[in-house]
Amino acid sequence: QLGKRLEDIQQVKISLGSFLVSNPEVSNRYHFEIVDHRNHYNSNFEKTIVAHLKSGTDYFICAYSDVCSTLAGNLDALVEAAGVSHRPVMVTTLSSSMKMPLAKNKLYRFYVRNREDTQVLAKYAFEKGIKTASFVATEDAYGRDAVEEFTRSWQNFGGQIQGGIYIDPLLAEKVASNKIQQNIGIFEKSDAVFIALYQPATKGVSQLSKTKLMLLSANYQRRQLEVLEDDGALM
Repeated sequence: QLGKRLEDIQQVKISLGSFLVSNPEVSNRYHFEIVDHRNHYNSNFEKTIVAHLKSGTDYFICAYSDVCSTLAGNLDALVEAAGVSHRPVMVTTLSSSMKMPLAKNKLYRFYVRNREDTQVLAKYAFEKGIKTASFVATEDAYGRDAVEEFTRSWQNFGGQIQGGIYIDPLLAEKVASNKIQQNIGIFEKSDAVFIALYQPATKGVSQLSKTKLMLLSANYQRRQLEVLEDDGALM
């Protein structure tokens, strides 16, 4: 697999497998199953969770804010629907929304929050003398929360927000890029663009980078940064 770009679910499987091979004491104590929620919370996903609850699952490790925050809010009801008395612990990764509930022995987060992420980006741009910014964000809980936090941080530094666009996380890369390119006029008066995406939109982001400073959130995948570089984006 060296040198090959992998989809998220493949990355998780390979990373988890490597961890278990390197730490046999863990694999001897725990059984892991991977559920691909495809970044979409629905009734089928709930049925899967209920089935795992009935089988005695002790921990749910969940990635991405939109699904995780919804699951965290509904977990008590799902525990009741499963007819079990033990509430499992949720551990979230890649979940940066400020709306994520946290509680000792119930839910833990291991990822930078949108507030700290956007404060660093806003400070960085401010120190470069940039005063105007737009945004491109995922149309879900993560993206809306990221834009809200970036707007607050940006305005605290005296900057102005010129608007932006939201992109459905289920769109194919080409369609997502086309949406950016079709709305390119929104970004004309901005010196920087805040990018709060975890799905790729390479051609659109690359085009923006030619004339704007790109402020990429921590959720933008490393492998997609490499794709942007290969496409000639100015990072």
